[in-house]
Amino acid sequence: MNVLPLRPEQLSWVTWTESEMKLALAERVEFWRVAREKIKKRPPAERTFANTVWVYELAGSGLASLVGQLEILMNFGSDEVIRANASRVLNLAQKQILAGQYDLGLYRVIKDYAGGLKEKLPVDARRLLKRMLVDFRRLGLDLSAARRRELQKNSQKIAQLSLAFSKNINDYQDDMFVTAEELDGLPSSYVGGLRHTSDGRHVISLQYPDAFPFMRYAKSDARRAELALKLLRRGGQKNMKLLQEALALRARNAKLLGYGSHDRYALELKMAKTPARALSLVRGLLRRAAPAARRQLNELESLKRRLTDDRQAKLRYHDIGYYGELARQEKFVLDPEQIRSHFELNSVLEKMLTTFASLLSLRFKKLPGSKLWHSEVDLYEVADAGGDLIGYFAFDLYPRPGKYHHMAVFSVWPSEMVSPDGQDYRPGFYVLGGNFPRPTSDQPALLSHGEVETLFHEFGHVLHFVLGHPRFATQGAFSTALDFVEVPSQTVEQWVWQPAMLTQLGQHYKTKASLPLPVIESLVSSRRHLAGYGLTRQLVASWFDLILHHGSLPTDPNQLYAKMFKKYIGLDLPAGAMFAAGWGHILGGYDSGYYSYIWSQVYAADVFGRFVKEGLFNQAIGRDYRCLLEVGASVDEMKTLVTFLGRRPSRAAYLKQIDL
Repeated sequence: MNVLPLRPEQLSWVTWTESEMKLALAERVEFWRVAREKIKKRPPAERTFANTVWVYELAGSGLASLVGQLEILMNFGSDEVIRANASRVLNLAQKQILAGQYDLGLYRVIKDYAGGLKEKLPVDARRLLKRMLVDFRRLGLDLSAARRRELQKNSQKIAQLSLAFSKNINDYQDDMFVTAEELDGLPSSYVGGLRHTSDGRHVISLQYPDAFPFMRYAKSDARRAELALKLLRRGGQKNMKLLQEALALRARNAKLLGYGSHDRYALELKMAKTPARALSLVRGLLRRAAPAARRQLNELESLKRRLTDDRQAKLRYHDIGYYGELARQEKFVLDPEQIRSHFELNSVLEKMLTTFASLLSLRFKKLPGSKLWHSEVDLYEVADAGGDLIGYFAFDLYPRPGKYHHMAVFSVWPSEMVSPDGQDYRPGFYVLGGNFPRPTSDQPALLSHGEVETLFHEFGHVLHFVLGHPRFATQGAFSTALDFVEVPSQTVEQWVWQPAMLTQLGQHYKTKASLPLPVIESLVSSRRHLAGYGLTRQLVASWFDLILHHGSLPTDPNQLYAKMFKKYIGLDLPAGAMFAAGWGHILGGYDSGYYSYIWSQVYAADVFGRFVKEGLFNQAIGRDYRCLLEVGASVDEMKTLVTFLGRRPSRAAYLKQIDL
């Protein structure tokens, strides 16, 4: 097999103008169209898996890769013009892809081939063919022409609404301007990294590195309340209109396809399979978590009363982060600045890469001089211990105006066999994007322990995606069921809670002294701090997501969320809050699937249990874990878990982990 290395010309897209984007799109769409026409013209007696199913798969993957590149430019492009250009062309691409997918003639050919199948196909090929037929059916190709046209029109509109929804969140600007006095309680490293206005005030943006430390450490009750409301209004009324329209169109499409509701449609392709199973998980855990959340928030209210000397003081939404941090410091004697000073970003990256290179028998090589979409982006090559090329990933880790707000991993293009003769294999290329604090003239970029955990989580995705090497692009790790795709990332994040790992990671950026053992022990113990609240909030959001996509739509989704929050958590959201407007997951691919974070946490705790039992850095288990990653979606996800665990998964490890 010939593994194709990355060539410089394959990165030309990073500097595309809008006209070049459109030209590339036109070329890929035409290639896709021609491939479909050739398949349809081939005589039935001459059809094979390779010249019918695989050819269609390959033609489509080229177009999917272009979409990946445009998404990178839309979310990470270095200036507003590039991001806007990519957004417009992506919108156009979604329309043309949806139009091309509704190819009734092609569906009939592939359905006919499957019905008279004479070839003996391996498991991955059978799985690809079966999924292809399911996808065609879900496009409505078994419907009448009129219903099919309506479904297509609705789907195109939903894609447009989703892109606009995401862009509105990314572009939303509502900075808060504070005086030096109003920064009381915040660490000097944070204050030093803030932007300033011409009159000397400090700028608190809604991006994670600015907003979340402020909510956790700022003593000013009024300014925390102000910022909390701003965060809960991201996206604004514009996004509420987009969301209501998208939800209605999703519901209509589900009925056209015979599912009755969108949650049934969405869950068909997930491990849960049905809304009943997803709700069973959510409700079952909520019965355990909600009482714990109430107890924990009552403790914070008692702390507020004691510290403010006000026996009537009530805990408010904007207090949770602040008093939660004070309670954590009281209980666990943790100094956030001391901890941060031991997690310098470059040092953490180096140790993380070294650890997983050893555990999984890999080599990570930084490729300096590579010209990507921004000068701050670093490109890495991944090879196995013997030097054989596996894939590529990039780190884009600092905030920029208009950049994607969250930590996430994106696909530039997937790994795949690019020739049906099995000779040429193209390794995948993925991007880990984030918004860590920038280094200043006084100190390097320093991370909180929570930020280290997030980095490991996202790197878990990178490992999953890069190491996945099925023959077919649509069976890559990126394509695993939504309630499985987080299992590897949630497994990898568990290393940052292990004393042996923290001893290696935590070295002071000046003295290189390790994080003291008592601090490590206290930090590990603090893992369960407010765990009941955190889980309950996640479960409420999961249930909210399922409700929005089941049956009739609520008149006011934000009011529904506020009622659920009050019922299970016991606190009022601030007046005017629009949680749904800024919740990118709802139109960002997690529709009827937000529960999957918890579903996969259950499995991840079980998977990591093998490392706890048999050795955190045990290379033999590392080889087994690598096998779990490599199969991607070419094997049923439950079978993958059973193979690794040697039994069916259990909730026991997860419930023990969260002390429930």
